[in-house]
Amino acid sequence: YGADYIRRYLDAVAMRGNEWQSLLNEMQPDAAVLTGDAPLRYVLEENRGWSVTLTDGDYVLLEPADG
Repeated sequence: YGADYIRRYLDAVAMRGNEWQSLLNEMQPDAAVLTGDAPLRYVLEENRGWSVTLTDGDYVLLEPADG
């Protein structure tokens, strides 16, 4: 992955700007590993219907309802 992809990913996880939505739509992930306090975690759970399926220390595994 190049520097632009990494920047977009980090911006998406931190929910900086609006690019996180286009990155999610582009990637169509079937899971996400995030820190438990990542802003994107709450958006995925509250607005997109994702659920935490595993917790390990400071990290959570989220999966979409249709996954």
